[in-house]
Amino acid sequence: MKLYLIRHAETTDNVAHNLAGTKDSPLTNHGALQITHLAKHFHSHNISFTHIFSSDLSRAALTAHGLAIPPQSPSPSPSPSPTPNLLPTLRERDFGSLEGTKWHAGWDAPRVPHPRPPETETSMRTRARSFVTEVLIPVLAAEGDEGVVAVVSHGILLGVLWGVLVSCFAAGRVSMVGDGAGAGEGGVFRPAWANTGFLEVMIEPVVGLGVDADGGEVAEGDGVMPLLAGYAMQVLNVNSRSHLAGLRRARGVGSATFDQRQRRIEHFFGGKK
Repeated sequence: MKLYLIRHAETTDNVAHNLAGTKDSPLTNHGALQITHLAKHFHSHNISFTHIFSSDLSRAALTAHGLAIPPQSPSPSPSPSPTPNLLPTLRERDFGSLEGTKWHAGWDAPRVPHPRPPETETSMRTRARSFVTEVLIPVLAAEGDEGVVAVVSHGILLGVLWGVLVSCFAAGRVSMVGDGAGAGEGGVFRPAWANTGFLEVMIEPVVGLGVDADGGEVAEGDGVMPLLAGYAMQVLNVNSRSHLAGLRRARGVGSATFDQRQRRIEHFFGGKK
């Protein structure tokens, strides 16, 4: 299975350096253009998604929706992408009463009780593990090598999701293309995501390792069996932004709020009117 972990496009709160977790921050015009470039990238590489999962917050949902709309092109279109499945479990961290404040102002302030405290790391890991075990792994089991999955979420939550995903593999079964460096047990390798940046991985079964003669998974070492003991994951791209090459922000207008009332999102992405 090929898996793409994608961060949403640029928002007005990104530009203003505000904390926006569960706040439904709108896209900028530049962010909407980022989505068109991202969609065209996958289209030009003949990548057709079998599944698209997304946070239900609009900035992620619109990014995912853009991936499902094939750009207008004289070249043959790949198979149509599925309608994005919007999930609350993929939302960004809830910053509590810090929502809407400047990034550093809230975290650097003296540690005082907040009227509504930020979501804990444990809570985020619980959400991420729920998605991996209840959604992603069943897709892997059903689709195998045929699966091409896009997960559109948010910077912090994607990092937590990555750590959970890595922990599902046996030690030494996560590697990177190039220098062969492993992600490490527990997700020591911690990627970052720019707006519409994506991490691309390949998940494949390991023949003869972690699987018994009858196809059942085998526990290792101390008897604790990773959820994906019979699989290996290879990281192909980290925070890939090649699709943004040549894209420049229009002065003033680029940072303005993208107004969906003035044009349908399909038209903006280059689809049919």
